[in-house]
Amino acid sequence: MLLAVGAVPTEAAARDKHLPLPADATIQIGEKTMGHTHSDEVEMCKTYTVTPREIRSYFRTYVIIDSHQNHYLYRQPDCFIKGTVTIHGKTFKWIANPGGTLGTTYPDGIQKDLGTTDPAMLDTP
Repeated sequence: MLLAVGAVPTEAAARDKHLPLPADATIQIGEKTMGHTHSDEVEMCKTYTVTPREIRSYFRTYVIIDSHQNHYLYRQPDCFIKGTVTIHGKTFKWIANPGGTLGTTYPDGIQKDLGTTDPAMLDTP
């Protein structure tokens, strides 16, 4: 039996699903949070960091994904880094995860998930 969970996001299929930040966006990096991480994810979480440049790249290259894609296609280690992006005096939140996802309220204040299209990062067979 085959279970369909949604298509793997690809660059070609998701051209309009990127959320690039304007050049004048200010990116703030918060602290890393680690939960009860499984033993195979401990090292990934210990070494996970992000820079403002990487966050800007995530917004430019990651694509909007739905909850099924987020659950079935991406690893969800129990660690993340929160931060904000400020544009023209308005601040939006983001949460980066080493599993290749980024949650954000940019640009409309509504929570949405973005995910990498890098096949090496996807949690698929």
